[in-house]
Amino acid sequence: MKKQALCLMALFCMLAFTAFAEEDSWADGAVNKITRGCVNIVTGWTELPLQTYYGYEEGVDCGSVNLRENPAASRSLGTLLGIGRGIGHALGRTIWGAVDILTFWAKAPADDQDSQLTLDRTYVWSERKPVPFCDPTYHVGARRIGYRAARGVDGLFFGITEIPCQAMVSWEKNENELCFFGILNGIWLAGSRMVNGAADLCFCMLPGFDSHLQIPYDVNHQFAICEQYPRNREKMRIEDKKADERRPIEAKEAAERKAAEKKAAAEKKAAEKKAAEHKKALEKAAAEQKAAEKKAEAEKKAAEKKAAEEAKKKAAEKKAAEKKAAEMKAAEMKAAEEAKKAAAKREAEAKKAAERKAAAEKKAAEKKAAEEKKAAEKKAAAEKKAAEKKAAAEKKAAEKKAAEEAKKAAEAKKALEKAQKAK
Repeated sequence: MKKQALCLMALFCMLAFTAFAEEDSWADGAVNKITRGCVNIVTGWTELPLQTYYGYEEGVDCGSVNLRENPAASRSLGTLLGIGRGIGHALGRTIWGAVDILTFWAKAPADDQDSQLTLDRTYVWSERKPVPFCDPTYHVGARRIGYRAARGVDGLFFGITEIPCQAMVSWEKNENELCFFGILNGIWLAGSRMVNGAADLCFCMLPGFDSHLQIPYDVNHQFAICEQYPRNREKMRIEDKKADERRPIEAKEAAERKAAEKKAAAEKKAAEKKAAEHKKALEKAAAEQKAAEKKAEAEKKAAEKKAAEEAKKKAAEKKAAEKKAAEMKAAEMKAAEEAKKAAAKREAEAKKAAERKAAAEKKAAEKKAAEEKKAAEKKAAAEKKAAEKKAAAEKKAAEKKAAEEAKKAAEAKKALEKAQKAK
């Protein structure tokens, strides 16, 4: 394991020596790539809120898609598109920052300005130029992604050919010397092409930086897979330039069309307003006539209502007088009935009181007789009980006396028998 580590360190030192021998700016490029990679890995996530905010502030304005007259719709759509762009830029900034750190040692293509989707600034705090959501167009964007993927295939699968190529170049320059440094340079260039090709192929859909900051390859491509790239790139630049020249014209035409539409709309609105005012005047006159008729009808109705109320009032007064007389008569009749009823009630109460008194006297007499009878019965029972008790006592005393006499006779008899036995 230690031997392998020492071999790798020795190889890296040789490659670095070769790099310094070829180009003095390798160290500066490495430091710049590592710095840019670290910064963008840390700050890549900020693209999501920033692009969302830019989308909200700038809205949507791309040629035929112009929602400036409707700020709410423009900002809503701009916010949604800003979220999408923010996700793409956050991923691109973070991933390409990691690629910068991993490939700081490698050579790189000259630039990526026309071969990939680019970020709108190098760092999140750098000055930013507003970029419409339609820039680049779908055609240009797809073409750049295709060129990036083709360059990735070229570097990943054909980068290994740098080793024999650099060995041949070294041999041609030094016919009688060993091509060892050419092989080392080939290994460095092959590794550079392969790692950059893998990154190009894997992340060609993500926006990145327009410069690699590192010393460029001797040639951009190795094989026929991308032989047409320089001509296509020049063609693409010409088309982009034409598109840039055409864009102000289209914007001017759109603005003129918009102004004409706005003028026609204003004229139509003015005509509609005039017609509405005329209609409003007719409606006002009709409303005034209707109000006058309504007022006359209301006055007539009020007079009829007043007469009806007076007649109703007189009828109510007459009815009230009749009702009062009837109530007085009813009160007199009620008073007479109440007096008659009170006399009948008094007589009934007096009769009832006499009946209650007679019943009470009768009940008192019956109660007295019952008490006297009960006392006599009680006295007789007591006398009978006393007589029975006396007879029982006399009988008991007689029995006791007879028992004592019998006992004395038995004792006398016993004493006599005892005396006879003694003789």
